[in-house]
Amino acid sequence: MALSVEVKVLVFIFILVLHVSTLIYAQDDQSGFISIDCGSPQGSNYTQYATGINYVSDDGFIDAGVSQVISTNTERVYTTIRSFPENKRNCYTLRPQKGKNNRYLVRAIFYYGESRGHPPLFDLYLGADYWATIYIQHPASYYAYEMIHLASSDYIYVCVVNIDQGDPFITSLELRLLDVTMYKDGSPSSLLFLQRIYFGASETVRYEDDKYDRLWWTLPTLDLYRAIHTSDTVSLNPFSEEQVPVKVMRTAINTNKLYNSNIL
Repeated sequence: MALSVEVKVLVFIFILVLHVSTLIYAQDDQSGFISIDCGSPQGSNYTQYATGINYVSDDGFIDAGVSQVISTNTERVYTTIRSFPENKRNCYTLRPQKGKNNRYLVRAIFYYGESRGHPPLFDLYLGADYWATIYIQHPASYYAYEMIHLASSDYIYVCVVNIDQGDPFITSLELRLLDVTMYKDGSPSSLLFLQRIYFGASETVRYEDDKYDRLWWTLPTLDLYRAIHTSDTVSLNPFSEEQVPVKVMRTAINTNKLYNSNIL
């Protein structure tokens, strides 16, 4: 039976509202994100296939350095870098929407690529504070440095500093708005990240499984333990403050029977 005009209009309005709601939801998912593909062409932007994260060029965040294509055989975000052959100190200026008195995850990623000579050695700073010395031991590997930072102003500066051991560079720079209650013990302005482990898993977890796009790394398989997994709902009560993703909480490791029998 044919639909009346009124019903057709209502159906159309419902579909339109659903479509707009979906778009708003998708935008809100990354409303606290700044994702920069360093060295990519001016004005470029794209969505990374593996994560659904939207990346933009760095031309609006820094006015120094040289863009270089270093590879075509990897994910797009890792195909270019911005190198800094001039100036002692070069800084990106990030302007998060929420501004000061909010807590952020700041992540700088470095990928040098193979067959490009000896990697440089240089310092990384968050504003005026020393963060790390970037030492690229394996040029074919990705190096991610993270900081949890409580912003004291509306601007966040990430700087690379030349220490006369090659030209500094950067591959990607990412900012993620966190809940201000997270990582608040002692209320320091910054927390240096070491490593986040996803026990019992075979793949790295990040956005969308973690809405804050934290990186949860796997461990190599060892004979001393075995991986266990549950599909049941896991109570996050003891971990609610840091909001550990449900997917991470569903896997774990346990010592295997051989190891247990040796102890007994």
